[in-house]
Amino acid sequence: MLRSAPAPVLPSAVIFQAQNRLNDSSYAPLHRVACAYSNGILTLTGKVPRFYLKQVAQTIVRDIAGVSEVQNLIDVVPTGGF
Repeated sequence: MLRSAPAPVLPSAVIFQAQNRLNDSSYAPLHRVACAYSNGILTLTGKVPRFYLKQVAQTIVRDIAGVSEVQNLIDVVPTGGF
């Protein structure tokens, strides 16, 4: 039985889904995290006040179709550093 190749993933669709997930989070600092996508790698950038939120952002987006790796470049900056 032949299996068809998975449909190609559009970068704009991955970014849209990642941003929606972050914006739907109850953690307001995650709403300001930016996303970029290329060749299976989703890159997160921005600033959050706690390391925990950096981890949460990565967890929220890691299972999006087409994402094989999350590059988490979010900076942890204490409150007031925004």
